[in-house]
Amino acid sequence: MAPKESYLKAGTYADPSPSPSAPRLTLTPLHGRDGFAFALCVTATKRPSPDANLACRLVEEHLDRLAASFGMGDHPQHSFEAFLGAMNAAISELVRTTEWTLPIRDFRALVGIACGSEMYLSGTGDLTAMFLHRTQDNRYQAFNLTRSIQTEQALPTWEKPFAVVLDGELRPGDVFCLSSKELAPAIGNDELCGVLSSLPPIGAAARIRQYFAFNDVLSILVLRAQAEEAAPAVEQAKPRSEVSLDRLVESRERTDRLIEDQAPRGSALFALARRLLRPRAPEEPGMPRPAGWLRRAARSASRAALSLVGHTAANAPRGDARARIVREPKERMGERVSGLVLRLRDLPRTSRRLAIAAFCVLAALSISLAALSRTQARREVQEAFNERMRAVEELRDQAAAAAIYRDEDRARLLYGEALADLRELALDTPERREAGRRIEQDVTAALDRLRRVVRLPDPPRIASALDARAVVGDGTHLYLFGADKGILRVNPSSGAAEPLPVPASAVGVALKASVEDATVAFLDDRPGVSELVLSDAQMKVTSLAPAADAAWKDLTAYGGRLYVLSVSLGDAQVLKFPSTTSGFGQPSGWIRSKTSSLADARGLAVDGYVYVLTGSDLLRFVNGGESGWDLRGAEPAMADAQDVWTSFESERLYVLEPSQRRVLVFAKEDGTLLAQYVADAFAQSRDLFVDEKEGTIYVLTGDALYGFRPTAQP
Repeated sequence: MAPKESYLKAGTYADPSPSPSAPRLTLTPLHGRDGFAFALCVTATKRPSPDANLACRLVEEHLDRLAASFGMGDHPQHSFEAFLGAMNAAISELVRTTEWTLPIRDFRALVGIACGSEMYLSGTGDLTAMFLHRTQDNRYQAFNLTRSIQTEQALPTWEKPFAVVLDGELRPGDVFCLSSKELAPAIGNDELCGVLSSLPPIGAAARIRQYFAFNDVLSILVLRAQAEEAAPAVEQAKPRSEVSLDRLVESRERTDRLIEDQAPRGSALFALARRLLRPRAPEEPGMPRPAGWLRRAARSASRAALSLVGHTAANAPRGDARARIVREPKERMGERVSGLVLRLRDLPRTSRRLAIAAFCVLAALSISLAALSRTQARREVQEAFNERMRAVEELRDQAAAAAIYRDEDRARLLYGEALADLRELALDTPERREAGRRIEQDVTAALDRLRRVVRLPDPPRIASALDARAVVGDGTHLYLFGADKGILRVNPSSGAAEPLPVPASAVGVALKASVEDATVAFLDDRPGVSELVLSDAQMKVTSLAPAADAAWKDLTAYGGRLYVLSVSLGDAQVLKFPSTTSGFGQPSGWIRSKTSSLADARGLAVDGYVYVLTGSDLLRFVNGGESGWDLRGAEPAMADAQDVWTSFESERLYVLEPSQRRVLVFAKEDGTLLAQYVADAFAQSRDLFVDEKEGTIYVLTGDALYGFRPTAQP
């Protein structure tokens, strides 16, 4: 019987919090209709903001007004669009008539209505809105609705913050989940699908909350469409890999049963031999009967076998009988074989020929049956392999379709599942290995495009640099500082290298270097700061040195000042040294406020802003305070970054991570990943320098200097 029209059930969970930036979740039933109006507002400000409260209250008031005025004959789409128009106009008027200070990027909101079998959404900012569509085979397809809103919407403004409307159809079993925090890092996609598809909305929201830390403030809305009549329990979403494995196990068990049923049995072969060798009637009265002889031989062989088994079982525990257990069966077997041969010779020639022919037929039949069984078993295994390979190809094609519609999160998930399933296949033949290799290459290339990966199999080698430690450039030449305290001047166009005639001095081995106005300031292992004047190749030691309880990690010359990254007592500070006529003045601490730990600080870059690199993050400081800015899109995430480079003229940040053999390029404006260049040669890299005028990125390793031109964004 066809299912009746679905009805909606909804549930929420919201953590109480006094924080002004706590999410505000609203769920209101529609007046006189089966449906709900809902909204989630979150502000990114960490301090109390009256503007944020005004914006959230205005959204909630318009939502309550929509739910209360929604009548039986109202069209959901027209009512929702009218609601958005009125709310956009009210927000725009509020911003124009007040001293508004809240940036639009700090306001994140999503509003929507679900009525009967229809749902309409609109929003601004980055929230987690997931829609699970149940297919006919009780599987679930996941869609990231927030990504769709952001893709279709240009940069949001307060003139029209809710500019995009998404509409969709609700079928029985479909689930919509709205959350103030991203769910993927805390709960896997398969497990999330299982929770949302198997639990009622309130229980699902409470269950999802258990995956987050106790001090996290979280708001969750779960809305589910159900059929009016009782429906069978929905099976939890299951990865395709598990289904394929179950099918493979079942096919193997079926193959084993088939082989066992078709295998020739000894009793059947013996009975067949008796029927073939039994003559209809003896031609002469004195001729022995072959059938009687075979019966006697069979009984004798059975008695011998039983006697051998009993004798072995009785004497096996005795240590002195082990040799006899091995010797006596051989002797008895020899005697019986000799007796059988003699009796066979006594048979008439016709009987002997019949016996030989019968055994040849039996042998041929046994071999044919065994070959047929093996062929059928191989066919079963090949069919199971082909089915799993088709499942992998289907995942690959679904991921490609998701990438076309810019649902990159879903595309990454499907590509990952395809690779996991492919690696579980038994690629034990050349044909299977070739098929698996082609699919793996396709998936890897697609993932590289999503991750902005550019692979450099053989990056250009500019010069050999035996045990070089640091590299800088002045726009014309590159300068390599070696472990022997020598300095090489390299022409990047020709690769020609010549040592600078630097007189011996008390400087140490250079660790980090920065150039400004034809003067290179470098941090050496004395420890301290030294200078190299490029115009006359003069080296001098400055008076700058770290305190006994501090370690200097990096330095940058900018605007006539020297900035040094100093780590001490599990924290870090950027020291600013002003230049004077005699050198450098007294330092001052540049960082005045921060929220992130700098215990793992490793690199420093200055362009007006100050960027501090840790092993897993790049922090930005503005006017001495940490700003709300973070890197986005690096996959895999940074774990052991070592160096960072930028300049005042550049619009990009370059990060070197030797452990993952890559150079990452980020946009300064918002921290979005633009590209990551990967090469095996970067595994032992030590320093990074970029000449954007020439369009070249230089990577220094222990034995070579590599230089490559950035390609177009993948």
